[in-house]
Amino acid sequence: LVSRQVTPLGVAVTYDYDSLGRKIAERADDGAEKRFSYRLGEAGRPSLILTAKRRYRSAVDTPAGESEWIEQLSAYNARGNQIAELENVAEGGVRVFNFALYNRNAKETFRWTPFSRNSFQGETGIDLRKVFDMGEIPRPAREVGNAYTYDAAARMVHETHPSGKQSELRYEPWGTRRITTYHDRSAGRVTTEEWRLANENGMAAMVVSDGAGTNHVARFVRDTFGYLREIWLPGEDSPRRLVYNSIGDIEHQVIPGMGEYFYFYDLRGRQSAKARVAAEGGTKVLTSTYDFLNRKLTESEDGELRVEFTYDEGVAIASAAAFEPPVARPLDETTRVVTRDPNGLFDATQRFGYDRNGRMVLNEIEIGGQRYAESFHHTLDGRIDRSTGPRGLSSKFALGPDQNLRSVTIEHPDFSGPEKVIEGILYNPEGRIQRIDYRAGAFTTMSYDPETLFLTRIVSEAAGLPLQDLAMTFNGNGSITEIVDALAAGDPGRGHVDRSGRFGYDFKNQLVRFERYGVDARFEYSAAGTFTRNDEFEAGATLAGAADAPTRLVPAGSAAKVYSFDGLGQIESSPTLTGATFDAQGRLIRARTAALEVFFGYDQTGRRLYKRIVPDGTPAAAQLYLFPLETFEVGPRGEESFVNIGTTRLVRMEHGTGRWFYYLKDHLDSSDYVIASTGVPVEQMLYRAYGTEHLPETLNPAWSTHVAGVSAQLPRERTHHRFTGKYLDDDTGLYYYGARYYDPALGRFISPDPLYVADPERCTTNPIACNLFAYANNNPLAFIDPTGLDGVVAGDEAYRRQVEESLQRIDPTARVDRETGEISQSWLHGLWLDIVDFFCPGSGYDAGRDLVSRVIESEQTTTIQFSASDASVVGADPTVDWTTTAGDAVVRYDPSFTPALAEFDPATGTVSQQTPDPGIILGHELIHATHVMAGQVSGLNPVIYNGLDGSVQVAPDEEARTAGVGGTSRPDDITENDLREMIGLNPRNHY
Repeated sequence: LVSRQVTPLGVAVTYDYDSLGRKIAERADDGAEKRFSYRLGEAGRPSLILTAKRRYRSAVDTPAGESEWIEQLSAYNARGNQIAELENVAEGGVRVFNFALYNRNAKETFRWTPFSRNSFQGETGIDLRKVFDMGEIPRPAREVGNAYTYDAAARMVHETHPSGKQSELRYEPWGTRRITTYHDRSAGRVTTEEWRLANENGMAAMVVSDGAGTNHVARFVRDTFGYLREIWLPGEDSPRRLVYNSIGDIEHQVIPGMGEYFYFYDLRGRQSAKARVAAEGGTKVLTSTYDFLNRKLTESEDGELRVEFTYDEGVAIASAAAFEPPVARPLDETTRVVTRDPNGLFDATQRFGYDRNGRMVLNEIEIGGQRYAESFHHTLDGRIDRSTGPRGLSSKFALGPDQNLRSVTIEHPDFSGPEKVIEGILYNPEGRIQRIDYRAGAFTTMSYDPETLFLTRIVSEAAGLPLQDLAMTFNGNGSITEIVDALAAGDPGRGHVDRSGRFGYDFKNQLVRFERYGVDARFEYSAAGTFTRNDEFEAGATLAGAADAPTRLVPAGSAAKVYSFDGLGQIESSPTLTGATFDAQGRLIRARTAALEVFFGYDQTGRRLYKRIVPDGTPAAAQLYLFPLETFEVGPRGEESFVNIGTTRLVRMEHGTGRWFYYLKDHLDSSDYVIASTGVPVEQMLYRAYGTEHLPETLNPAWSTHVAGVSAQLPRERTHHRFTGKYLDDDTGLYYYGARYYDPALGRFISPDPLYVADPERCTTNPIACNLFAYANNNPLAFIDPTGLDGVVAGDEAYRRQVEESLQRIDPTARVDRETGEISQSWLHGLWLDIVDFFCPGSGYDAGRDLVSRVIESEQTTTIQFSASDASVVGADPTVDWTTTAGDAVVRYDPSFTPALAEFDPATGTVSQQTPDPGIILGHELIHATHVMAGQVSGLNPVIYNGLDGSVQVAPDEEARTAGVGGTSRPDDITENDLREMIGLNPRNHY
């Protein structure tokens, strides 16, 4: 047994074992430590592993109210399936996650909604150690959760959700048919059918139906090798056309109304250039160079150098680290990035420092002649507990025994001493925020349906008066049908506006009616998802492009409100804009209005670094905004810092005045109210469906009186982070969403989605997003679009839980962090599986554990994100050839998407279409992801091979290889059939 090892960055770790060879302690020379206790299940009881991780070096070093040690408890059945995971709750008791029931075929038949218990078996005030001593997992008071049914062939055929939503999957000779039903308060029983027609070359068509005669058909024409040749979205007269080379790389595509794309590759198969050619002939060319490890070294636009990357070597960082100094040689890390501004205004240099565990401890950026830096301090178990930012701001994050953030304290030269800006945070049984205490008695509480976990109520009070009391009702599909504002009956005297509303949806879950703020707005969409009516844009107007337009996908205005787009599908003019300029990446770098010219600059990831506003004729009056760090901004009226919880911005502090403000949020993370630190409301926001706003003083004149009375407490500048928490540029009327800009008046993005342009195969699973401009799948009340690239479910802790459930079907040790989304593996669970495997060889989930380990340990990153009815993978950087260039991978995955696959039954020698285990679907895409991260994708060139039944098959090389039925394999490959064999399923016959 290994007793000592030293990591590549120099951390020495020692190990202790018990008489059975089980690890009982792990100690690192930086002070980190883990201890393990074991309890073997008997008489039907689960086996338990209790883990204690040291967070602080000693009790003396532990802050008041925090824990020196963090404990976790995992439970397993005799087959090695994890059946529950538990943690201590700060307020007392234990929280139980992932409590599942399995049938005799090791199929999950029920999974309880997360819950917490404070008493069990006559014991009160239980904690993890008491549960460990009892040897049993506490049961919930109610049996609430997801139920799964299987047929005689062990295929999942039915799923019931706590909301009453039910999904049924049927198998036909032509493909699969999914029937989903749920209840809607207004529409009654809603039924949606999705038919997927496929042949040996891949998906040929998708039909979405309401089951009553309305059918929307998307067609996908493929060549004899299975490559997409044409994409016909429903209602379109012209297809999107594509050409692939002999090894499966896309070389050319024509998108009607959005120009042509040409792709070029070097001798090593890396994408060396991409050219975009507009219909009128304008061309943008992006070129890249790489090092011998296939890491990008430079990016150039139309021959001019734009970005340079440095790796591995330590770089000189002028800013001193506030805590631990960075290591001298951070191997495999990006240490410097130089960005040259195409506007010629503000070049930028970023430098990064890392500790011995590979964690970033210092981040510095130099821009506009100034340096801005932030430092981070990590606890022994890897949580950030302290940070420093520019201008002397420091933050202390108090952590609870359940690993959640409990409070935030900041210090700044403007203050006389430390200020606790967030006094306390409580969490519900699933770990979602239940209550936030700001200061001076101000608070927000959030209530969730105990069965569905939908957010059902938000209540906020400040300065002793109510500000929010919103009750939300959902349909069975998770969309809000009604909001009732309890404060409407009695105005608290500060100009509060009634936020009650009712909402309706069509069979595709698109918003079609929005009754709120005295307006009844209607929306209609084409079969491809473009607006044909948008009453918020212009009531009653028909929205349609020119009759001779090559496509109806490019957003259309009306006769009174004219929009125009260039030959690449990028906005050219609007009622607000008189002109716009985009770079070769498709990023907006300049916008013009009747009175202003606005310039924008970005770093290598596309994160915005600056905005410069120049009034016409008076350049000396230009205003500059800098965004050097995520938590720090510089504006013409001063500097501001922010405190975030996860991705939610909660506190904004003005440097120079010492004042700070809180954002009170709605269910979409939109800013609903802004209050001063005294609890006085200073701004309120009233959003229409797609993000434009009503003026509160128009709907309730008392608001003007209130604001005038508190003028001394108003922020220096109007809040920019508004709809879904994104940044609104008042000068252009556009929201900055990261990858693209969004026009809330139009309800559409102003340029095509780069992911769906770079990966046409995505269109086979989400035709609405394939129209390239849609926002949030046309349901802005249930979804958000956090980057402008894809829609994910708002409050995505639930999605992370679903992904974890799928991962655990192939690797029971897999974990997904609810807050960060980070994937990890439970070493303890792995040890238990090793014990099971010793007694029952083949029961250790070796292939699945190895696969997830490769994903975690790769120097590249795999991101799993929601995409409706989708399971696919793409390189994260659409500007390179990700089939041969090592880089990050993006897996699009819908946990409910389980298309029938051809399985071979060795007992009978027959092939049949069977619904796969969700873990197999996700595992298949993770195998692709490991190939992408290594730059070892076999390509999409077709290969001829024999299926397991001896039949001749043709499939793209990479797909045959991944399935394990053919293609160009490598000695260390993990295949889908390896995973199938591991969990006792029949092998896949062919791809």
